[in-house]
Amino acid sequence: MYSGFLRDSVTVERQDADLTDSYGNPTPGGWVEHIAAQPCQIVPKGGSEDVLADRLTGVIKFEVILRWSTANAAILDEDRFVLARDAASLAAGTALNIRHRGVDPTGKRRELRFMVESGVAT
Repeated sequence: MYSGFLRDSVTVERQDADLTDSYGNPTPGGWVEHIAAQPCQIVPKGGSEDVLADRLTGVIKFEVILRWSTANAAILDEDRFVLARDAASLAAGTALNIRHRGVDPTGKRRELRFMVESGVAT
C-alpha cells in the first residue's frame, strides 16, 4: 500500500461501559475515542434507500482501508469510525458504523479492510 492512497483520516470510537440511571436501569454509555486520528483510504461501495422508522433513509456503504497494526487489528464490530476531516463527500464528524471486521487480504500484515455504513443507527 502506498502512503499516497491514505488521503483521509478517521478516529476509532468505542462505546463506554453501560451505566445505570437513578432507578437502577441499565443505560448505554457514550462513545469515547479508542484510537486517535490516523490516515486511511475511504472507498465508496454503493448505497441504497431503506425504510427505517416508517420513512425512507439513505444508506451508503464504504470500504475503509487502514495500515495493519496490532491496535487496528483489535478493532471490533461494535466500534465505529468517525471522520477526522472532510473526506469521500462526507463531512468531518460523520460516524461510519463497522459492519464487517477488518480483513487482511494478503495475509502479510500490510493493510486491513473494513466494510462500514453511513446513515444508519449505531
